Amino acid sequence: NDAATALAVHAGGGSVARFVALMNEKARSLGLRRTRFRNPHGLDQPGHYSSARDVVTLLAAALRNPFIREWSGRESAVIADGRAVDSTDDLIGLLPQFLGGKTGHTSAAGWSQVAAAQEGGVRVIASVLGSPTEEQRNRDLEALLRFGLGQYRAIRAVDASRRYAHVRVGY
Repeated sequence: NDAATALAVHAGGGSVARFVALMNEKARSLGLRRTRFRNPHGLDQPGHYSSARDVVTLLAAALRNPFIREWSGRESAVIADGRAVDSTDDLIGLLPQFLGGKTGHTSAAGWSQVAAAQEGGVRVIASVLGSPTEEQRNRDLEALLRFGLGQYRAIRAVDASRRYAHVRVGY
């Protein structure tokens, strides 16, 4: 949370409020209709909220960033000063190809997470918001992701060697 605030001060030109305004502007540009940021870190604050659909949309956008895609699915990392930091994401390693996610917990919001997994060319993203315990959140989100992965399979929609139709044109 301190790091998020420090980054907000830097990126906001010395102003957390300016950075939060940029966050809300970006949220609107991504089509997040049920999200309103009041701070850069996500701790409880009146008027700070999001929906399951919006956090899924946000993760999909975030995973288009190569840096986020590379680092969000790792169990640990070594930061600039040589210290190792461990992920708070208990789903890493449990799913076929875990792509990444964002965990969260506050007293008012409960245990929440959004995560993405991929298998056989199919990617699914799911979210669980407001679980009473971390363990329940993890079980529910893993079940949702496994269910989603099991519902789809990649298929070839068009075979280039096959003729599907013949149409006469005037030229």
